[in-house]
Amino acid sequence: MSTRKLYDEDSHLRECEAVVRSAEQTDQGWQVVLDRTVFFPEGGGQSCDKGWIDEAPVLDVQEKNGEICHLTETPFRAGQTVKCRIDWPFRFSMMQNHSGEHVVSGLVHARYGYDNVGFHLGSDLVTLDFNGPMTKAEVREIETLANQAVWEDLRITARYPAPEELAGMEYRSKLDLTENVRIVEIEGLDRCACCAPHVRTTGEIGQIRLLEVQNYKGGVRIYMLAGARALEYCQMVQDQAAAIAMHFSTKVENVQNSVQRLAAQYAGLLEDRNRLSTELIRRKAAELPASEGLRVLFVRDWQGEELRIFANYAAAGYRGITMLVGPQNRYILASVTDDVRPLNQELRTALSAKGGGSANMAQGAIPADEAAIRAWAEGKCPAGIHEIRGF
Repeated sequence: MSTRKLYDEDSHLRECEAVVRSAEQTDQGWQVVLDRTVFFPEGGGQSCDKGWIDEAPVLDVQEKNGEICHLTETPFRAGQTVKCRIDWPFRFSMMQNHSGEHVVSGLVHARYGYDNVGFHLGSDLVTLDFNGPMTKAEVREIETLANQAVWEDLRITARYPAPEELAGMEYRSKLDLTENVRIVEIEGLDRCACCAPHVRTTGEIGQIRLLEVQNYKGGVRIYMLAGARALEYCQMVQDQAAAIAMHFSTKVENVQNSVQRLAAQYAGLLEDRNRLSTELIRRKAAELPASEGLRVLFVRDWQGEELRIFANYAAAGYRGITMLVGPQNRYILASVTDDVRPLNQELRTALSAKGGGSANMAQGAIPADEAAIRAWAEGKCPAGIHEIRGF
């Protein structure tokens, strides 16, 4: 016998009494089946409701062969009367976002003819996938139209049309459905097959924000927030913008210009810094003592790209191999006269080094400590072991 889905009959019903039909213990907990429920199960791209059966938290809700299975850690007995309560703020947020998705998808379909081919409604964000391209400007226009639909407070209804009515009805659907099809209709805007609870009017959605659009599988993926989530996001953005404006002693509407000026200043300073750093590296390399053979240089301040630049300067005009050991024992072997690969293999064998490269340059990391590296280098470096400080 199927569970009576009270959320289908009244999406705003927050609690009910129900009779336990069965309670089966599983590895995850107790699977509780009721004669009726206000809990919406996971489905249609939407996660399930949260809430309680008596005082037991409901951990998951799934539909199996018409029965709604509630997962709890608390055992219940068949025939027991229980009270079900959903987490209403969570449910209402889900309804706001799902109804908001219908508004957006209906507008996109009407304007561009695209289908919503993917939808996910999680506890923090909504994604909508459409099978056609859209620009940022077009998405912004859809956002404006969606919020106009919210302001118009359009009626939203859900029902199961008779098969003969359904056969002649135009509606959006990701699946080819033929029976027990629930149609959610937004007055004058959209008609879509959907199993989830929705708000009663578009006004209850509050607001719709389309945050980002990305090219995705030949179409686009849009990130959306609606209702309370959209409000929280706008408040967060406003707070951050106000804090940045205060830092620059300017108005919020001037923040972008202030940040752009700061970014330009930073880019100029970074360019000067890189130029001066490269000149310092060149001079440090020129000060290295003249010698031949293997030399090991422990470099204290440079790493990454600066270490590689120093390796190039140090190897230029030098007869032999220069081995640089930088922070975290990152190493570089460089030479313009010798093949560094045999030495790199020796480092692998002796010090468990991990790395590789070409005949003229190899790099990687040595898991051993500096003392072990120095002990290995003793007697192998006719050109000696040197300390290099960049600053």
